[in-house]
Amino acid sequence: MSRNAALAAALTAAPFLWSLAPLVRPDLTQLTPPMFAGRVLAVSWGAAVLFFSSGALAAMAVQARAGAALTVLAVLPGLFAFLAVPDASDNSLLLLAAAFLGLLMTEFSLTRAGLIPPAWFRFRLAVTLAACLALLLPLF
Repeated sequence: MSRNAALAAALTAAPFLWSLAPLVRPDLTQLTPPMFAGRVLAVSWGAAVLFFSSGALAAMAVQARAGAALTVLAVLPGLFAFLAVPDASDNSLLLLAAAFLGLLMTEFSLTRAGLIPPAWFRFRLAVTLAACLALLLPLF
């Protein structure tokens, strides 16, 4: 992964990792407004990242002339998150993690087909790992 991609992955993963802080030290939530702590942060940042990633992937699919089916497949995880994740409940955390994994599987397929750059997949793999940790660890 290039230096720029690694920096982008770290910056994208940072809010996910910060959302886990209350699991380690609950008093850290007093340092920020409630929107920027715990589950609420994981869900809101996760949705934003998922929307952006779905859109970027759809744009790459269109540019590569991947066809309508793959372009729609790229947009589905973001649309799913928009429709299925209304709050920071256990169900929402699970559904958002599933959407991240669904998008990653789509990216893997498009990478193997040579339609998107391998560097994009490596970047998204790091971000998806951080996202899934932040979304799933609070459930245990």
